[in-house]
Amino acid sequence: MTEAAADSAADSAPVLTVRDLRISFPGGESRVDAVRGVDLELRRGEVLALVGESGSGKSVTALAAMGLLPPDAQVAGRLLVGDRDVTRLGPAELRDMRGREIGMVFQEPTTALNPVLTVGDQIGEALTNHENLTAAQVRERTLELLEAVGIPEPAERMRAYPHQLSGGLCQRVVIAMAVACNPAVIIADEPTTALDVTVQAQIMRLLRELRDSRGTAILLITHNMGVVADLADRVAVMRDGVVVEVGTAEQVLTDPQHEYTTALLAAVPRLGSGSRAAATDEPAADRPPTVLHLQDVRVEYRTLGRPAVRAVDDVTLAVRRGEVVGLVGESGSGKSTIGRCALGLVPATAGHVTLLGVDQRRLRGSRGRRVRRGVGVVLQNPASALDPRMTVGDSIAEPMVIHRVGSRAERQQRVRRLLDDVRLPAAAADRYPHEMSGGQRQRVGLARALSLGPDLVIADEPTSALDVSVQETVLRLLTELQAVHGFGCLFISHDLAVVESVAHRVVVLLGGRIVEEGATQDVLHRPREDYTRLLISSVPVPDPVQQAARRAAADAVLRESARALAG
Repeated sequence: MTEAAADSAADSAPVLTVRDLRISFPGGESRVDAVRGVDLELRRGEVLALVGESGSGKSVTALAAMGLLPPDAQVAGRLLVGDRDVTRLGPAELRDMRGREIGMVFQEPTTALNPVLTVGDQIGEALTNHENLTAAQVRERTLELLEAVGIPEPAERMRAYPHQLSGGLCQRVVIAMAVACNPAVIIADEPTTALDVTVQAQIMRLLRELRDSRGTAILLITHNMGVVADLADRVAVMRDGVVVEVGTAEQVLTDPQHEYTTALLAAVPRLGSGSRAAATDEPAADRPPTVLHLQDVRVEYRTLGRPAVRAVDDVTLAVRRGEVVGLVGESGSGKSTIGRCALGLVPATAGHVTLLGVDQRRLRGSRGRRVRRGVGVVLQNPASALDPRMTVGDSIAEPMVIHRVGSRAERQQRVRRLLDDVRLPAAAADRYPHEMSGGQRQRVGLARALSLGPDLVIADEPTSALDVSVQETVLRLLTELQAVHGFGCLFISHDLAVVESVAHRVVVLLGGRIVEEGATQDVLHRPREDYTRLLISSVPVPDPVQQAARRAAADAVLRESARALAG
């Protein structure tokens, strides 16, 4: 056999092999099967996407490959990284394998990174654990890795702590740590879920370059079918611990064979699939009242000894009763700061905020409580938004208790009506948040936000952490409830397809300033500004052929912008 033939044979051998994998956990009197007879293969230079809803077994399979399952997990079958069976390795062998042969990119980079260590120290730790390098060599290699993952000013970033970096930069640091020792396999578990579309596109481009330049095999775990279309060579669909369909990305995404795959794809929100009608130009006297008005608002964050950072710069926007306004833009554009400013959690440095017709500066004492009673909030992460020590019924009733609304019996009756409104059974009132799925918890959060009959709801990324099918249900529910109750809504999101499905108007932010606003159809389908066009072209679609064309279009926009700046 020639050397070239030997290399070809080595490349064709699987770097990750899963055979009849079965994983169970304790569950009352019996055990719960999380993974049931899974077979998978991943080869050098290949991206295999593992998709399915929460609870399908995706992340459990990935944790098993890393040897990170809890002690009470029972594992059967074979799980080979190269030719080593992970299920038969001891703790020391597993520590040696992690990083050297297989690396992992976690979903939430801010929790994956140590907050008390600098970025350089954390990458250096990954190197010194597996490589015999001097301190100077570690520093040089760390700089190379930061440059390789596209982090600007790497020498300065080495000294930074995670909280000083954006979400996109933190994710790049996690990727640098994962590839530090050139492992054959990288597991990327929802690597783009919390990122806006342009940063998401940058991370996907980075993963693609790692695959192409290093021949790294990637096991991609995601519920974002657009990301699958952009990155994956093959797709495996999991449901209830079983792989129900495997094929090329093009075959699975454009011609699915299993009804579950078809249902998953049908639930994916897509730009151009239709939006809510824009608010009509009614005579001023007939227009619904404005429930939120920001006039020339500026928000600055000040740190002792450092110049002020302007997060919001002269923003003017309004939300009327019965209207949903989508607020979109990249991380750091000021979206969430505007939401917090509207709630009074962040003071405006300049300008005016009017909440339900009252200047926010006058919201003190009983008047302030009365006005804030008309505002509901839906937060991004329902697991952290609900008190784990309170039952669902108590969580929904708590705003009514705080504002002294109704008797105990009346509050209980209101809770039952709200649970019915959000399509949850009355028995859910006696359950705790940890006993419910992510989608169910988000419905509880919505019920809590509506408990006082608000005139304004502020929803900050309410569906970004949810699977596509659950996301579709929550969005449909939000739209129905908004139409019935007529509240105004400021809907903050980085997902333009989601915004299109719920918003009457869209406001686009860049660097704390509004760059474009108007009716949803106008902004998302006839944008005037280059930045809006870049945002739209960065949205991945669940079709590999279309996605390749969109990626080329986005690259063209970037090149055009670069030439304009250079000129």
